[in-house]
Amino acid sequence: VEDPIFAKSAMRIAASGNLNPRTFAHPGSTLIYPLAAVYHFWHAAAHGGSKLEAQFIAEPAPFYLLGRLLTVVYALLSIPLIYWIGREYFGDTAGLIGTLLATLHPTEIFDKQVRTDSASLLFCLLGLWCCLRLYRRPSTMHQLITGAAIGLAIGTKYYLGTLVAPL
Repeated sequence: VEDPIFAKSAMRIAASGNLNPRTFAHPGSTLIYPLAAVYHFWHAAAHGGSKLEAQFIAEPAPFYLLGRLLTVVYALLSIPLIYWIGREYFGDTAGLIGTLLATLHPTEIFDKQVRTDSASLLFCLLGLWCCLRLYRRPSTMHQLITGAAIGLAIGTKYYLGTLVAPL
């Protein structure tokens, strides 16, 4: 089932320019704000930027398609992170096997909706990978990058604050 909260919040931001989405569902910031930018630029290019909200109400399908494409991009960006984490912990072979299994999992290919699932996967893996890098090569810069990655994960879903434990 499509979750209209994220698409509608992103549409309101893109239409009004007001960065307040009026609701933070999980909070979903890493989906809402990039999606608002995609909506804004796509609508400006395709329709001259006029009456975005009316276009969304009249024909929401292209907006949901753009949201689904963004979630697919997030899922695709998580694939190298799966390999890097597997390689870091268990070696190249395990990294490749984990990446293959994750890539061939049917829901990662066919079950894309405008939801925070693939964004949470991406930013959780990014935070975990950064924690591993920080552990192997401690530095102030790695600490800042790891903190930012964990912040993005928490900005996707609150419970990803559990990444503070590996940190």
